[in-house]
Amino acid sequence: MKTLILVRHAKSDWANENLSDHDRPLNERGLTNAPVMAGKLKQKISLPQLWVSSSAVRALTTAKLFCKEFKVDEKKVVSNPELYNTTPGFVIDFIQQQRSEIDSIILFNHNPTVSQLVSMLCELPRYDLPTCTVAIIQFDIDNWKEFGSVSGRLIDLDYPKKYQ
Repeated sequence: MKTLILVRHAKSDWANENLSDHDRPLNERGLTNAPVMAGKLKQKISLPQLWVSSSAVRALTTAKLFCKEFKVDEKKVVSNPELYNTTPGFVIDFIQQQRSEIDSIILFNHNPTVSQLVSMLCELPRYDLPTCTVAIIQFDIDNWKEFGSVSGRLIDLDYPKKYQ
């Protein structure tokens, strides 16, 4: 059994028009929501073994806030620039390359990719997931090489507005 936790980055700040999209930080709401969602996730799962994030500032900051809640050194997060502005197909290929000893992966990424992945992997209708959504998906596979070839089971879908 393998578990993938997909996290759409928390709400970003659009105040500085001079920043590139890649360099946009989280806004106040994002900085508040990420720890709340990390705390909710911590109650539902054991510590993820592999932490991966897009290299974008808002995704990395979300990942680091989750690390803080899980009491994990933020250096554990693998920042991958290829996960920024990517496709679901690339993410699937990336996950298929992970070692079979790893049973759980948490991935911090962007829309539309996160919404598309949840829809594709769980055979669900597609809708745009809100910022800081956390999806826990389990796969009845022994090796990540099999990832994407079988449907996953959506264990939980959680987002900040449930708690506001």
